[in-house]
Amino acid sequence: MDNNSTNLLGVLEIVLKWRKHIIIATIISAVIAALVSLFVMDEYYKSSAQLYPVNQALSDRSAMFNINSAPTVDYYGDKNDVNRVLSIANSSTIKDEVIAKYNLIEHYKIDTTSKIKRSLVRKEFKDNYSAIKTERDAIEITLYDTDPQLAATIVNDVVHMVDSLNSVVVKAFRERMLTSFVNDSVLQTQKLKLISDSLTYLANKYNIDVKTSEFGKSIIVGGDFQSREIVKALANEQDNLTEEFLIRSNIKGQIQVSLKSNASSLHVLELAFPADKKSKPIRWLVVMSVTFGVFVFSILGALAIEQIKNLRLQLNRSSSSSDIA
Repeated sequence: MDNNSTNLLGVLEIVLKWRKHIIIATIISAVIAALVSLFVMDEYYKSSAQLYPVNQALSDRSAMFNINSAPTVDYYGDKNDVNRVLSIANSSTIKDEVIAKYNLIEHYKIDTTSKIKRSLVRKEFKDNYSAIKTERDAIEITLYDTDPQLAATIVNDVVHMVDSLNSVVVKAFRERMLTSFVNDSVLQTQKLKLISDSLTYLANKYNIDVKTSEFGKSIIVGGDFQSREIVKALANEQDNLTEEFLIRSNIKGQIQVSLKSNASSLHVLELAFPADKKSKPIRWLVVMSVTFGVFVFSILGALAIEQIKNLRLQLNRSSSSSDIA
């Protein structure tokens, strides 16, 4: 018989020797695990929402007003949009706002006098909350809670918060553009007034009549050639500046319209709803895991005790042999 077979027989011999202790420990652990899972462990309900980010370019002026040079824009955002939404959903800003708004310190029954209450409530919320990307590149926001209605309410509120924050960056950029156009309009208006006054003065001085064609261009009549050329150059400058002013005013108006757009930056596939059955704990799994763990630990404990006994016996024999010598 080889060493492996001998060792296996030795293990079986020890297990049979300690079988009563092992069986008793396993049964007791199973009973305790069942009682704890039934009367101590809280029941948690799961609520989830699934969504896709909408391409922010859809609310850009070029897409909204169907400008010819605008490229074709996909409805859903790319991986950068997904990563941005995930970063927002997992940010401390969102988590802290939820904790404060729903008073989760009290809901989680955390001691309000504790110096580390903020860390405790954040850890509890973090353990129950997740925002991940699914296999189909959707974003899933999930929360486990003992109150199914509260879990659904918080998840849907988080979706709203993420939507608001996700829109802020793009809107802030457009607001800066609008401010720039407004400032330019003021300067252009002042410049147009100065040119118009100069044009009126020169036309009166050289007895020239400045008319406007059906296409909005200036027509210079009267005066000598040299004076007409001077007035014509100034009139052309006024025409060009007026055309540019109208174009920029049109763009400014389009930006203002796009800023007023309240379109969501997220396409929600499924809103969260209160679960009608618990998600955890799975009591049979808890009982089986504890029971199996104690069973294995009991066997290892029995083997360890027997090994210690053998070592002591060998040490005693060695000591006796030395005394006799």
